[in-house]
Amino acid sequence: MTEPPVRSSAERLPVELVDMIRAAGASEAELALVNALDELVLLSADVGARPAGAPMSARGLAAATDDSVERIVSVLRLAGLPCDDPDAMTLFDSDAHSIATVLVATELLGATAVEMLMHRTTTVVQQLAHAISTVFRVNVLGAEAIVDPAAAVERNLGSSVLIDAYVAVLAQLLRHHLRATFRLPSHAVGSLGEMHFMGVAFVDLAASSEVGERVSAEELSGLMHEFTSESAAVATATGARLVKTIGDEAMIVADNPAAACRAAIELVSRYRDHSVVSSARAGVAAGDLLDQDGDCYGPVVNRAARFVEAAADGTVVCDRAVVEALAPGEFIVDPLAAREFRGIGAHDWFTVTRSA
Repeated sequence: MTEPPVRSSAERLPVELVDMIRAAGASEAELALVNALDELVLLSADVGARPAGAPMSARGLAAATDDSVERIVSVLRLAGLPCDDPDAMTLFDSDAHSIATVLVATELLGATAVEMLMHRTTTVVQQLAHAISTVFRVNVLGAEAIVDPAAAVERNLGSSVLIDAYVAVLAQLLRHHLRATFRLPSHAVGSLGEMHFMGVAFVDLAASSEVGERVSAEELSGLMHEFTSESAAVATATGARLVKTIGDEAMIVADNPAAACRAAIELVSRYRDHSVVSSARAGVAAGDLLDQDGDCYGPVVNRAARFVEAAADGTVVCDRAVVEALAPGEFIVDPLAAREFRGIGAHDWFTVTRSA
């Protein structure tokens, strides 16, 4: 007697959802592993975010690009994509062009330069991926994955269109910002970095650790979003650039130290009568900075960081190099008592405010 065929777990799920995900590109093997509606929703999210093309292995990509498996795996690891099994079908044939581009760039620019760019790109893309997925789950999916799995599946599969639109915006913004960076005066340091004369400011929210202990997670989330948004807006408005935020601290640079001062003073003023944090403070320094890997390094950066640690709440302090670079009339500068700073020794420092 012939045994009846074994039914996959996917066949016990809503047929219309299974068919929808299958049509979008899920394989029968993937569907067979799904045992519950929440797993089906997760699979739809994976399918919606996938690159275009047919599934492929690293070994298949090596054949498609006429290169070695070892070189393909090395590029994947640079991209933050672990590849323990070169025969696993975790990639897509559309990856071939990107991998070939990285390999060509390696021949043109050198392995070290490409590794640096790939490490930075991977870090940024991973951060973007987490930010995008969080915004999508909170604002697009909402509670649909729980109360209406069908709606969640449909929205997950539709995320591909949103991703394409975001990538188009990202490409356009990249070109605009590259135009600005290409105009900066500099001199090369090896094959990876440049030296610029710049002003750097660190702006720190006062007593933020205590704030984090007494407010809810939702309030803390709102505060950090506000601080990042305010920092970026102020930097743009004053001709500076927000390099990064590190928790409750923002790092802002400008090719003109006066712009760094303007940004620091404006940002501190916005938190003078804030409803959650008591105040902010800032330290500004100027000099030759090593600009590498999208970040800035060197003694000038260290000096600004130590100054903000020692600054009184609600004040902006700066070093002598900043004072010497400021045009007369726009700022009021008052000397402070010279002191020893942690790790960098004694330095003259000053408070700086805008003239009326």
